[in-house]
Amino acid sequence: MASHRLQRAVGVASSTLLALTLIGPSAVQAAPPGWAFENQALLPATVSPGANAGYTFTIANRGKSNISQLYLTSSATTSPTYLATTRAGCQTTPVLYCAFGALNSGDVIDITVAYTTPTTGSTSSVTFQLNATGVTFSDKGGNSRGDTLNLLMTTALNGGKDFAGGFNLVGGSTFANNTDLGRRNIQSGAVTLPPGAINIPVELEDGPSIDFPCFGCANLFGEWTRLNVNDGATYDSGIKVVLTILGREVPNAASVDTIKLIHVSDSHGTHTISDRCDGDGLLGGDECITVTKVGNNYQIVAWLLSNGGTRFGY
Repeated sequence: MASHRLQRAVGVASSTLLALTLIGPSAVQAAPPGWAFENQALLPATVSPGANAGYTFTIANRGKSNISQLYLTSSATTSPTYLATTRAGCQTTPVLYCAFGALNSGDVIDITVAYTTPTTGSTSSVTFQLNATGVTFSDKGGNSRGDTLNLLMTTALNGGKDFAGGFNLVGGSTFANNTDLGRRNIQSGAVTLPPGAINIPVELEDGPSIDFPCFGCANLFGEWTRLNVNDGATYDSGIKVVLTILGREVPNAASVDTIKLIHVSDSHGTHTISDRCDGDGLLGGDECITVTKVGNNYQIVAWLLSNGGTRFGY
């Protein structure tokens, strides 16, 4: 009887071991890929409704193992208006879909992409998704299995009278805010980009909330205008900026001959531009202005080398 019990116990133990052997490996899931989204940036952070919004990021494999197949999709249901990558394998129609092939350990891919934003609303969002299976963005259960990685990027939309901005696709483009001057909008601005200034972020904004440090500055009037072209880039061919101010905001002591432009920039510090342009462009490579009276209002056409803040002075 004891021998029978021993044989039965051995049989049960063997069956249990066999069951563990069969189910053990299948229950162990493969480690998630070592992929990561890095260096994310909005181009620019705020755009006008209906303008293009740019997004840039780096796809990196920071794991110890190679990723045999890597795919990129997005939640956008329209084609991107711009795409640049450091790895071939992308299509933009009908929607963004990239099949990059293998991404070895330590490899990176840089992506810049732009989409047209809605004409209404306060934000515009796009989710970019990595996967290793080639599925489209509609694979809703992917993250639970570790086989997808999402990056949500949200751009603010500003349809206010004082703002204009977007991701610029065409050289020579002009971004302008509301030019209808009055008691509630005393100043307007416009920036015209050099021909080579393409695929870059642009923002122009004035209004009472805009401010720049201007130590030692005197006889200022009007509002500060904030200019961002390609996040502070300098253009030797010049950036054309047109500023118009409501006539009744101009002090009696200021005139076409005495009005100057105060320019606060990262590259040149704070300086006063009083030199008059002798044509449509920089004055011997230097910044200059042309001042005219337009009806009852005053206008400065300035040629600047770089971004920053500008304000009327005399």
